[in-house]
Amino acid sequence: MLSPAQGLTASWILREATTNILRHAEASTVAVSLRPGLLAVQDDGCGAGDAEGNGVRGMRERAAAAGAHFRLTSPSGGGTRVEVTW
Repeated sequence: MLSPAQGLTASWILREATTNILRHAEASTVAVSLRPGLLAVQDDGCGAGDAEGNGVRGMRERAAAAGAHFRLTSPSGGGTRVEVTW
């Protein structure tokens, strides 16, 4: 699926994303997608706020250090989506 280097980055980002969901999102469901070159975590919670906290900043920095693209969105239907692509 992912190379060992990608797997390390993906595991750290998955851990941080799920921590943020548990602490802040008030979500009832979470979906994790993992396939070659992609990690996506989506919840149905209250959505991402305007301010970027340390956790999001850390995910963005780790993705960049691994040569990946980090994207954080709040879809129109609610919730938050974290997506990392290589």
